[in-house]
Amino acid sequence: MFGRGLGDTYAVFLLPLEREFGWSRSQLTSVYSIYLLVNGFTAPFVGLVFDRLGPRWVYGAGMASLGAALLLASGLTELWQFYLFIGVLVGVGVSMNGMVPASALLARWYRERLSTAIGIAYSAFGVGTVVFVPLVQYLVGEYGWRSSYRALGWTLLAAAPLVVLAVPWKTFAAGGARHQTAQRMEGWTLAAALRAPVFWGLVQVFFCTAAGMFSIVVQLIAFLVDVGFSPLAAATAFGIVGLLSAASVMGSGIAADRFGYRQ
Repeated sequence: MFGRGLGDTYAVFLLPLEREFGWSRSQLTSVYSIYLLVNGFTAPFVGLVFDRLGPRWVYGAGMASLGAALLLASGLTELWQFYLFIGVLVGVGVSMNGMVPASALLARWYRERLSTAIGIAYSAFGVGTVVFVPLVQYLVGEYGWRSSYRALGWTLLAAAPLVVLAVPWKTFAAGGARHQTAQRMEGWTLAAALRAPVFWGLVQVFFCTAAGMFSIVVQLIAFLVDVGFSPLAAATAFGIVGLLSAASVMGSGIAADRFGYRQ
């Protein structure tokens, strides 16, 4: 919820940054593009780190990366700095708190109804958008974009030690110990997945979905404000998109268990 929800808040900052620095819309949206690319390309490495260090340090480092990026963003003045901190560092943080570690943990706990479990867990991505995008829009409207970045950054940095120390990660990681022998015998290897047509079909599905969705969503709030809606109304509309996403992701997981993933 924190990773994806906070990543999507960049759409709120688009217009304030454009007005203050005079950067073009394409320059500003390219920051979001870098965030998505880094998020995607670092996912395999997050999986390797997860296997070696476990969820405690992956999630803790992810929260710390997000907090540091947002805190540093409050003092930025050059476009390349936004590329580095909002693009690269937020991308790494979201990847560490995203689909890869979540899938690994869920697969250890659920076997019979894994699709339902994944759908419910992944619906938190949409919930994060519902919660954080309107909240951040309110903060930007009341206190400005720099203070909003600063407040978010300090909050996440304060939460990072709690993620490391207070969450029972050993219980989560060991939840499927009784299934691990069977999983090693029955599970996919990377080499087997790369030879499977269904794997490359999923690659195409994710690519086309991302191309259609992310070319639009980052500019949605700015577009709605440009045509006359208030910033808070535009951010709320953006949040409703996240709410519908949460409902559809959860519903698709339940449907996959009920009817099969191909149907």
